[in-house]
Amino acid sequence: MEIVGIDWGRKKHYCYLLHQGKKLVLKNKEEDFAKLLKIKEAVYVIEDGNNRIVDYLLRNNRQVYILPSRRSSEARSFFVIEGKSDFIDSKVIAMTYEHNPEWCLQVKREGIAFELDVLVEENAVINVSMMQDIGRLDAYLERYWPEVKEVFSGTSARKLAFISICPTAKDFLSMSDKEILLKLKEMGFLINSNLKSKLKELRKIALERYVPASIRTLIVAFSRYAMEKKVMKEEIGKQMKEIIEKSEFSVLLTLPGVGVIIASQLIVAYLTHKFSSYRDLQRYAGTTPTYYGSGNKNTTKMRSNCNHYLRGTLHIASLAATNSSKWMKRFYDNKKSEGKSSAHALRALANTILKIAFAMLRDLTPYSEEKFLKRNPPSDYTTSKKERKQKPEYSLKVSSVATCRSTA
Repeated sequence: MEIVGIDWGRKKHYCYLLHQGKKLVLKNKEEDFAKLLKIKEAVYVIEDGNNRIVDYLLRNNRQVYILPSRRSSEARSFFVIEGKSDFIDSKVIAMTYEHNPEWCLQVKREGIAFELDVLVEENAVINVSMMQDIGRLDAYLERYWPEVKEVFSGTSARKLAFISICPTAKDFLSMSDKEILLKLKEMGFLINSNLKSKLKELRKIALERYVPASIRTLIVAFSRYAMEKKVMKEEIGKQMKEIIEKSEFSVLLTLPGVGVIIASQLIVAYLTHKFSSYRDLQRYAGTTPTYYGSGNKNTTKMRSNCNHYLRGTLHIASLAATNSSKWMKRFYDNKKSEGKSSAHALRALANTILKIAFAMLRDLTPYSEEKFLKRNPPSDYTTSKKERKQKPEYSLKVSSVATCRSTA
């Protein structure tokens, strides 16, 4: 069986095939990761790092082992190889597994981690496809029926169903509100006063335009595709919720901003990578920046070698948390007042949410705002950085009665 040692980096990953003596350089993208799958009957050994390669190999049912960082230095001193390069490091990693396999830890996804990971991957694929359909649909509506975008905001399933019934203004004006509402009711959607008022508003501003038959067919198709995929996402969310609620990790759903999607991702990451501290989880999610220093040049950048999908969902979760938690809202506003961008402020809040989530997963305890603010000074989260650094003003008190020296 082939042993593949992988020395991962920020932008490139260096691989060494021990028995074949071949070298591979992979960029940090899944198109290059696919080259590893072409190696038949292989064991993949990677230096301790919670990165995308491990997730990719596990999803493709490959044997993955981790060489802990404390063993890396021992391995380099154990195998004396002249020179220093990334390929030599990857060769040492592979040789360590061959001669000292007990030093390496196998990474597995079993039980709830495997079930949730399958659903998370399925949800991600459907979400990308759905957003592509909605993007194409919006492009056609912008050109041929912009009024419907003014009245119906968002991408609700009811809006998509309405567009599938009335793909053009001509179709809409040829039908009565009663006929449209009846068809929506047959499709299982709720009919309320808000929907009726929107139909009346749309009827006032709708203008007939020439729409080619092929474009009309595409509008109907994309609206139906997006609606079906949205329903599929809702079904996946129900399955995730059912799995989480039956497990001991259901406490994670008590954290503000954390829904079933983000909870599933955090549970899978926690059980798979076995983080030693919350900082490892933050680095894996990409909420902490990376620092590079050389001479007089010091730069801080967003972390690229991380789970980008998790970072994206954490961005949305942080935004939702500001609506359900007062101190989180205050924390976000203070970051904005310090001159940070909205994305920067949300990442900072996500960083704190991950710290709380790690403790909840480790201790299996529900979220308690009082407990958190008791252990962490409320001033750190309810006052801005400028206010915390501001020194109190002192004034010299002078007696109102003035005394003067008598003169003789």
